[in-house]
Amino acid sequence: MTDPDDSDPAPPGFVGPYRVETLDDPERGMRVGCERHDEWQVFDPGRRSVVFYCPDCSMEVEVALHDDLDGRDWGERC
Repeated sequence: MTDPDDSDPAPPGFVGPYRVETLDDPERGMRVGCERHDEWQVFDPGRRSVVFYCPDCSMEVEVALHDDLDGRDWGERC
């Protein structure tokens, strides 16, 4: 049996029940969480990569941020 929420296309910032959002404070940290189990973790600003673990899902989500001004062409990755 599948969860009907998992079959719908997710809006930006969502992957399954997981949500990634930037904070509005001047430092602009990052908040990552599982909406299904109401588990959230706030990460310090300046971190380029974070790992969030939801104990109820037994799932780990890794988030990597890339600056739009980064000069690398992401279409030519090896």
